[in-house]
Amino acid sequence: MADQQTKPNNHNVFGTLFPLFLFAAFAVFILVNNERIGQMSKGPSRDEVDGGKHIKWQKPHYAKFRTFKETVAAAKKAKRPIFFNLYADWCHPCKKLEKQTFSHPSVRELLDKYYAVKFNIDKAEGKALVRRFRVNRFPTTLMLGPDGRERERVVGFYSPRFFRPAVLAALTNKDLYTQLWWQHRKQPKNLTLQLKLADRSLLRRKIKAARKHYNALMKADPQDKQGFGSKGLFGLAKSYSRVGKYTQALRYIERFHKRYPKSKVRIDTYRLELYCYGKLKDRGSRASRRVYQKKYRALKKQFKTRYNGRTTAFH
Repeated sequence: MADQQTKPNNHNVFGTLFPLFLFAAFAVFILVNNERIGQMSKGPSRDEVDGGKHIKWQKPHYAKFRTFKETVAAAKKAKRPIFFNLYADWCHPCKKLEKQTFSHPSVRELLDKYYAVKFNIDKAEGKALVRRFRVNRFPTTLMLGPDGRERERVVGFYSPRFFRPAVLAALTNKDLYTQLWWQHRKQPKNLTLQLKLADRSLLRRKIKAARKHYNALMKADPQDKQGFGSKGLFGLAKSYSRVGKYTQALRYIERFHKRYPKSKVRIDTYRLELYCYGKLKDRGSRASRRVYQKKYRALKKQFKTRYNGRTTAFH
């Protein structure tokens, strides 16, 4: 009897542990499934969008239309939006945009849903389009509806991670600028929204509107406690650089260094400063060129030392 009392009851142990095992297995399943869903909802990763080691690059296929009128006629018939790029053979950022951004899979998959065309600004049709859409900087990429009306515009070079949202918004006919404008109107004290609207305004070449929002950010966060003051001042410098006013941009950059020496956007500010000096070193009188060349070399050396050689041009 004593032996029977001390012998463990296998049936009772199994009955106790089996529900625990089932619960643990179910918890693991839920955790893994949620992780997969989270990854899917995030869309392409930064590595996928900005270029990883295993990315398959492929240039976009351009439809061969001789004129813009022919392009719009075909787009209306097919009910497809238009993606067109204004470029020049002498424009280095134009080549960089096509090679690094248009050819990236995350952008290329969206371009396949457009009529993608490009026009050389040094030829008759390209010159006419420059006047029609009031383009004054290159590269300029416009995304239009099938009726030829502008939905989105991107001026200059941007990496796939920043370029893709504009292409997607135009494809779905959801203009990001208009969306942000209405959201900001409903939430005027939301500084995150205002910064996004300022950056989008600058991207759309709405320079006055962009500067208005950047100034508002500086006033709302003068001590940069939330990081908006420094981003507003940096945005003002960008707004002058974007229209070729590099000396004015440098004045704002100088104010930035004095006011926000520990800002999180200081690396971008140094990069913009280097870009401005790079533009000015070959302009103006011989004396001014020497001054800018000297400053450019000194800043480039300082930038390499401080940021491990990351001297990538700002634009």
